[in-house]
Amino acid sequence: MLRNNSFHSLYTSAKAHIRRLFKSREVISVKVKIDPLRKANYVVVMVVRNEGFRLEHLIKYHQKIGFEHFIIIDNESSDGTIEKFKNRSNVSLFRAIGSYRDARFGIDWVNHIASKYCVGKWVLHIDADEYFVYPNMDTVNIATFTDELQSKGRVSLQCLMLDMYSRHPVAHNVVLEGQDPVSVCSFFDRTGYRYEYEPLTNTTWIKGGVRSRIFFSELETGPALNKTPLVLWRRHFAFLKSSHQLWPFCLNGRSKESFENPTGALLHYKFLFDFNHKIKEELLRKQHTQEYTSYAANLDAGLKSTYFDPKISAEFVDWKSLLQIMDIQCSKSL
Repeated sequence: MLRNNSFHSLYTSAKAHIRRLFKSREVISVKVKIDPLRKANYVVVMVVRNEGFRLEHLIKYHQKIGFEHFIIIDNESSDGTIEKFKNRSNVSLFRAIGSYRDARFGIDWVNHIASKYCVGKWVLHIDADEYFVYPNMDTVNIATFTDELQSKGRVSLQCLMLDMYSRHPVAHNVVLEGQDPVSVCSFFDRTGYRYEYEPLTNTTWIKGGVRSRIFFSELETGPALNKTPLVLWRRHFAFLKSSHQLWPFCLNGRSKESFENPTGALLHYKFLFDFNHKIKEELLRKQHTQEYTSYAANLDAGLKSTYFDPKISAEFVDWKSLLQIMDIQCSKSL
């Protein structure tokens, strides 16, 4: 068994790095701010497509807590994202010209960029609709927080992704450019989560929440909500399945205890006014995972109904909301 596990680990690592090298030809530098990027210790890396209206506030938010540089890998946007941010001193821009799906949903591109530009830096890998939250963030910046992590021997942070929504149907969730999305979608499910620990990869898979409640009749078919987005990057590291799972496997945390008292969360603003457009576009492009089929199948209910349920919904006010309110139900594995 030990020999089989070792072979699996070596094969997984080799495959990820071969893909990184092979797919690097699809990533073209547009405007890289070499000196600011070299000096930065805290870097946000994200793959985007037509997310320009989200990025202004996203960058402002993460810059406020101490992230110094932002790497945007643009997958052929048509909304002027590159033109809008190419002159920002704290933003480096790349264009990805290949298939998002064939690059393992952008992960091959992220691994290439992180290994070329971010070795020795704390990397936060998020999507354009995700906001990083951690305890005491109103008084403790990211440098102090990561110092505390390292003092405990940790070089990565596991987070629970929380889907955010409002009291209203999705079409009413209009977020303007530069606006904080929590001012529109401030609620999340405080119950209804299930976990399963996978010893081989040291990964705790978590599913549930509002997406399973609205779109997936069987919880185990829903999307994974566990992520490890924050990592002190080394050249041999690799994201394997988005930021749900990393190599080496020690980065993935431990068992359910990592999530019963979470030290970080990602607030996920998927359910905004453009949700309908994104689903219809994906049915044509076929660049995302199979979960989009479930969104499309239940789209009418997903657009017209309100996700708010007074028995399940909790309001996010600040980081204390998660510690005081969230009740992750881990009584039953998947």
